[in-house]
Amino acid sequence: ISDIESQMYTPTADVAKWLDEHHEKPFILCEFAHAMGNSNGGFYKYTDLIDQYPQYQGGFIWDFVDQAILKDGKLHYGGDFGEDPNDGNFCMDGLIGIDRKIFPEMNDVKHIFSYIKVHQLDKNTYEIKNNKYFTKLENIKCVLKYEYDGIIIKEEEIFVGDILPQTSKQITINYELENKHITVVFEFKNNE
Repeated sequence: ISDIESQMYTPTADVAKWLDEHHEKPFILCEFAHAMGNSNGGFYKYTDLIDQYPQYQGGFIWDFVDQAILKDGKLHYGGDFGEDPNDGNFCMDGLIGIDRKIFPEMNDVKHIFSYIKVHQLDKNTYEIKNNKYFTKLENIKCVLKYEYDGIIIKEEEIFVGDILPQTSKQITINYELENKHITVVFEFKNNE
């Protein structure tokens, strides 16, 4: 009776099963992550399905920002005003605090929703994918940082502006220190 299928907190295996069996309408999870406390672990498992199933539209995170009132230097929420029933601190479940400070899980969400994805194909080969639908990465600057033991030992800029929408580009890096493990960090910034 609806134009879309919607469920809530369905395990990813069950979402995939539904998508495999039903192609007649889009699927969206009305809530697929609850950001309360130390949460959102495994969030990427839900968003990875977007690349596999065209009819899967993702879902919504509960909640974007904590909901409370600052009064007399203290946060007040459910029950603090004598109301009954209430849900206690259940309104303190955002990716952003009441003071608009970003909680750590927001960084994970930003990374997962990024329109640029990097996959390591082998020891020295990486694939950079542009998930935008209409524009190249022409205004994006990509800096590779080579780190050893948390210290940047080399930086280099690589050109990614020619990556068309919904395509990817492979790059090969050749930087090693004898018997040392190097971490390669890809940093993308607006070039404007």
